[in-house]
Amino acid sequence: LVQAMEDPSSEVRKRAVTALGRIRATDAVPILIRELEDHESDVRCEAAEALGRIGDRSAVPPLLKLITEQDPRLRNASVSALGEIGGEDVRERLLELFSVSHDCSMFPALADSLSRLGADEIVEPVMKHLGSFESMVFRLQLLNAVCRALGAGTTFYRILSKHEYDRVNEVNRLIRRARRDVRRSPVLRKDLAASMRRTLADISISYRNEDHRGFLRAVWEFMASIQLILPEIPVPAGSGRPGDRPRPDRIRPSIEAVNRFLALKETEDIRDEGMVFLVICIGCLLSVM
Repeated sequence: LVQAMEDPSSEVRKRAVTALGRIRATDAVPILIRELEDHESDVRCEAAEALGRIGDRSAVPPLLKLITEQDPRLRNASVSALGEIGGEDVRERLLELFSVSHDCSMFPALADSLSRLGADEIVEPVMKHLGSFESMVFRLQLLNAVCRALGAGTTFYRILSKHEYDRVNEVNRLIRRARRDVRRSPVLRKDLAASMRRTLADISISYRNEDHRGFLRAVWEFMASIQLILPEIPVPAGSGRPGDRPRPDRIRPSIEAVNRFLALKETEDIRDEGMVFLVICIGCLLSVM
């Protein structure tokens, strides 16, 4: 494979780079870094992706340089690779770029990579700009990034990939977990917890019956209850661990995600992926209460 990197055919070089990434050949990292300067953009993109799969931090500086390239494919490949490698320096640089970038072709890749790094700071900007993306691929990528930033991993994509029957079962499983979290929450009064559990049951029934109007009404009702109790949620004493935040601050990104998504939607245009997204965000909200 290393010898193939010297082949005059860009297609051969690209395949060799891809193979080295798939087998995570750490000894090939210096060669892959060199291939970031290949004269063929396809080879450069594959080299960036391969370095991301391998995860060697020596690739961070050269990948950061590629973010300023003119080729959007190369910029996105480097951003994705950096998200795979991670590190506080990468997180800070990508957040800095995310806060000033107005490049629509790069915004989803930045959101996706930052979500892998647990940056829930992306939630508000992503939800604010979601409506400006007409491509369903980009919109789903952004919704998945929000879910992952809130702590749900790849649950959003995983549920959407299932057949309808399994998808309904998975969503209802999440709602049952949410109802259990409500019952166990130490910050909810018993009467309010009982009311919220009933509302979650209404969300479940509406989802099963494809009753979009009833689903949205129940979600609005649930969020109204959350807004009422938010000022009453106590701020626990910090444990002294780096990154500790008071409970209300951990809840607000989920609230922001749900409320902004609801503001985008009318009854007639909410789709299955929107309902799945809202259920996941509600579950993330309750998991930190």
